[in-house]
Amino acid sequence: MAAKIRRSGENSQEPPGELSQIIRETTSGNRVVKAFGMRIRDPKISRCRSALLRENMRWVRAATATAPIMDLLGAIVVPLLLLYRAIESSCTR
Repeated sequence: MAAKIRRSGENSQEPPGELSQIIRETTSGNRVVKAFGMRIRDPKISRCRSALLRENMRWVRAATATAPIMDLLGAIVVPLLLLYRAIESSCTR
């Protein structure tokens, strides 16, 4: 699970840079850019945004799955350790 989160984190760093570069290239000819009203209909930007969304969603899925899995492991491992300790101490008597 940690490898998925790490890989997704690494992969999610590339699309924002690409998106920034594409937007900069697209708007470099404009003297004034209105940030809130700007809508660029460029297929490269659309693909880059989609890739960024996919990577972010992959990271979110992995991160949200980690906490319940760790809770479940804790709920299973702690009683098993206590049971092991109880069995071990009764055998040594």
